[in-house]
Amino acid sequence: MDPYQLLEDHYETLFPCPPETVSSILPQRRTPAKAPTVLDVGCATGELCRMLCDSGCRVVGVDTSESLIVRARQAARVGSAGAKPTFRLLDIAALPAGFASGSMDAIACLGNTIAHLSFVEQVRAFLVAAKGLLAHDGILTLQFIDYSERSEGDVWNLPSIELPNHIFERSNRFSNGRIEFLLSVTNRATGESRHAIQQLLPLGRRRLIEWASASGLSLLRTFAAFDDDSPAVANGSGIVQFAHSP
Repeated sequence: MDPYQLLEDHYETLFPCPPETVSSILPQRRTPAKAPTVLDVGCATGELCRMLCDSGCRVVGVDTSESLIVRARQAARVGSAGAKPTFRLLDIAALPAGFASGSMDAIACLGNTIAHLSFVEQVRAFLVAAKGLLAHDGILTLQFIDYSERSEGDVWNLPSIELPNHIFERSNRFSNGRIEFLLSVTNRATGESRHAIQQLLPLGRRRLIEWASASGLSLLRTFAAFDDDSPAVANGSGIVQFAHSP
């Protein structure tokens, strides 16, 4: 089963979008007279897209999950720029997929979405595509888990998440060159558990920065979280931002 089918009813409760995210991913050079255009890659239920629209942006969200895209469309609302976010069912590996060169002021690829690509070559191709889609001085923001200090055979658990009606348990295993993300969701009332596995690429911050530089992107900064400017640490979630600088 797709893990996101188990998560979609609770997605925005489990993975809330901090309010600092919007200001963090937008280029500061933009004037109020021009509504920034933002591409949210791996938009899920569209929470960030709605927040960006409320802040005056024009937003397109893409995701590979049809059911998540349906939810995002149902929750969409008109933002302060006078338009709703739009959503497309699209694989990250298919970019630029009909988007015009230089059409995006910002691209956000958050929540470890980039690790869902199948091969390193697809990651490098995504970075090239992102560079082509960004306007001059546009910003690419990548949020991901740094697996650089993990080794084949490692097994580690993440903290369980307890909601009133469900318990979410998560673990990871480094096996055959991939991270196996295992999710278990237990219904408190019935005791029934459902399980899913997602294969992820074991990416690291240093390699991503090297590949982005090779694609023509310039490193802006790295930090731990949108509400935490401290340095990112290995084996934890981190954020890296790049600029399109011809």
